[in-house]
Amino acid sequence: MASVKGQKPVWEPFVTVIDHRLVCFFSDERDKIVHSQKIAHKTTTDGIHWGAEIDDVAVANPQARPGMAVVAQMTNGKYIMTFEIVVEGAVVVDGERNRSNYKISDDGLHWRPEDAGREFALGGSPYVTILGDGTLVANSTGSEIYLNTKNGEGNWQKVSTDVPGAYSRSLTALPNNQLLIIGAGSYAGPTEAVDHQLTADVFQVEGLD
Repeated sequence: MASVKGQKPVWEPFVTVIDHRLVCFFSDERDKIVHSQKIAHKTTTDGIHWGAEIDDVAVANPQARPGMAVVAQMTNGKYIMTFEIVVEGAVVVDGERNRSNYKISDDGLHWRPEDAGREFALGGSPYVTILGDGTLVANSTGSEIYLNTKNGEGNWQKVSTDVPGAYSRSLTALPNNQLLIIGAGSYAGPTEAVDHQLTADVFQVEGLD
């Protein structure tokens, strides 16, 4: 989503605990000359005093807008981050397209910001979680989910669900490889007269083919 001209917001926070530190990942629009938007994080050990801002996704194309980061620890101890990359002004700019990407970090705090990651789906506002058996489950704006059993390596399997696509769908891992999927409605601008309907369902994740 393009920001209001002249404004430089910090938004879309995701908070988690890594190595006994509270970590807040967020989208940052304050570096407009170089990056229309980037993903960064700060850490704290007391909830009051925060460290320096560290870039996590800050790609070369100044029109690209990586955002909406979600981070989870995998069973091998490494961390996965899913995020969207929206390109201002068009679906395709200089060969780029709006998509959901992911990348891996050894410790969850160092992400090689110049690395745009790998695409796993079109669309945006992705989310990722880890099932009890270690399966990675991610989504995008569509109704399907994407499964990976190799800690992010190799291909992802697309699986259909009955939960409608939404601008933002959260995923919560439940026991017995079940997944709570909550959708917040389709995307709409701030002045559009849209009646957003919350959707939720528990989905049974079966084994990969």
